[in-house]
Amino acid sequence: MRGIFLSCSFSSGACKMRTKLLYHENSFTYECSAKVVAVDGDEIALDATVFFPGGGGQMPDRGTITWDNRQQEASV
Repeated sequence: MRGIFLSCSFSSGACKMRTKLLYHENSFTYECSAKVVAVDGDEIALDATVFFPGGGGQMPDRGTITWDNRQQEASV
């Protein structure tokens, strides 16, 4: 997989997976399909994301994650 990646981290410590940052390829992408690659309590790591974590004065993205006909609010 080509692109820009970020090593994921949980509040309890770092995980060994990397997340493809899809917003670097197209900042107007609002949805994607992704796989859950790690779980730690109520935190998850995905193999790809369109969520921008914030920085440089920009607020982090908020949205929803949908799976098996269920939906959960999400923020980074």
